[in-house]
Amino acid sequence: MASPLLSDVADAIIFIAIALIVSLMVLYIIMIAFATRRQEKVVPPKLLTEIRCLSGDYEEVREFSEGEYVGKEVGKCPKCGSKLVVAAIFKEKTSQQSTT
Repeated sequence: MASPLLSDVADAIIFIAIALIVSLMVLYIIMIAFATRRQEKVVPPKLLTEIRCLSGDYEEVREFSEGEYVGKEVGKCPKCGSKLVVAAIFKEKTSQQSTT
């Protein structure tokens, strides 16, 4: 027959172990909740289009329009009247990209 003292000690150890496991689980859930809150929202960079005159005396950068491609004729040069073409399509540099 086990003594009541040993039974009480075993019960106390089991209680402490269960309390420790539950405390660790609650702490883990809290950490996960705060970690997902702190994540920065990623804003996709703007797409820009560079337009150039074929004679080389005019250049313009503006927001990308759907259906544009490099080499596409988009109008006439306001300076000399020759063709304006899409010379490049690129992403806008963000402040994070310029600091790294």
